[in-house]
Amino acid sequence: MESEKKPLQIGVEKPFFLGFIVLSLIVFVGLVFFFMGKLQAPTANVALGSSDNSVLVPVAENALEKVAAIVGDKKIFVSEIEKRLKVVPAELAGQVTKKGILDNMIEGELLLQEAQKNNVAVEDAEVENVFLAQKESISEIISLGGFSEEEIKKSIKESLVVQKFLQEIVFAQLQASEEEVTKFFEENKDQLVQVSASHILVDSEEKAKELLGKLKEGADFAALAKENSTDKVSGENGGKLGFFSRGEVVKEFADAAFSLKPGELSDVVKSQFGYHIILLEEIKDAPADFLDQIKQALLSQKQNQAYTEILEQLKQETQVQILLEEN
Repeated sequence: MESEKKPLQIGVEKPFFLGFIVLSLIVFVGLVFFFMGKLQAPTANVALGSSDNSVLVPVAENALEKVAAIVGDKKIFVSEIEKRLKVVPAELAGQVTKKGILDNMIEGELLLQEAQKNNVAVEDAEVENVFLAQKESISEIISLGGFSEEEIKKSIKESLVVQKFLQEIVFAQLQASEEEVTKFFEENKDQLVQVSASHILVDSEEKAKELLGKLKEGADFAALAKENSTDKVSGENGGKLGFFSRGEVVKEFADAAFSLKPGELSDVVKSQFGYHIILLEEIKDAPADFLDQIKQALLSQKQNQAYTEILEQLKQETQVQILLEEN
């Protein structure tokens, strides 16, 4: 019945929370910003390192350089965008544009300025810890992009300030209540419970009824599956399908399988694939930590929304001039 399975319709992914996460074969070339699990172009000044320890490559203040944008009174230079392009992994080059980089740099600058207005600060020791933990990767970035250690340390500090601002101010009051977790679970529990079953699939109802009769008389299910099932993959394994959720199989099969108790046989079940006889073997509830995963996912959604809202608010409150012209 391999053709009968389809992707699970409802599930909860473990989310990425704060931070800048590398996406490349080698850590140092992964200048891609992940926020809440969603891929974006290199950000607020480009992200390096792990999800817990980010690095922001700084913007040089040089009045002779061509300005790409002005955020409040802070200038972002074209040369800084070009530096970032130099270290974008080859496999991502087609996805990253100067405009995309600039957009994310603007967002990062908005967050940094707001953090500074809120007097968010980090200790030099925190900066040094990140620098030492990421020293190898940072050395490669310096080599590729021409950034100095001092610039990188300044960037680390800015990154930590932004993360602290988000965690301690923007997200501080967010939580997923037990009521929300329970509601989600109840609405989706049919997709969360799994069963293990075997089946015999044949082309005609008559053949299925004949085999069902033999099974009720004590015939071996695995042997009949191997001899008769048109689902050759499961048939070779005695009809075993392993564990699946309701959303992974067609409705007729799911309705029958999930109505059985372990050890019970179904009647003949018709689906688009033919006629089935189902033997339910085991029922497995959602894992013990699944409620925690749901809670974390719901919190992630709220953080994502709050992140979007604070950026929109800052864009409304801060004058942003975009001067970059990209062919």
